[in-house]
Amino acid sequence: MGIDSFAKDTLANIKQLQLNVNLMSVIKGEKYEIKSINLEEPKILAKVLKSGQANWDIAKKDST
Repeated sequence: MGIDSFAKDTLANIKQLQLNVNLMSVIKGEKYEIKSINLEEPKILAKVLKSGQANWDIAKKDST
């Protein structure tokens, strides 16, 4: 569930998420190479209010 203006919204509900990642890129500590993404029964609500506030902008602000 969201907060503030989006308190009653669910951003995403995905029955199953499958990523195909190059394992060597993970082991070597490189940028992860994602080869494919599969979503099963995704329900995604992307919403922007008139104020410009988006429901997917959910990162916490840096306190430093």
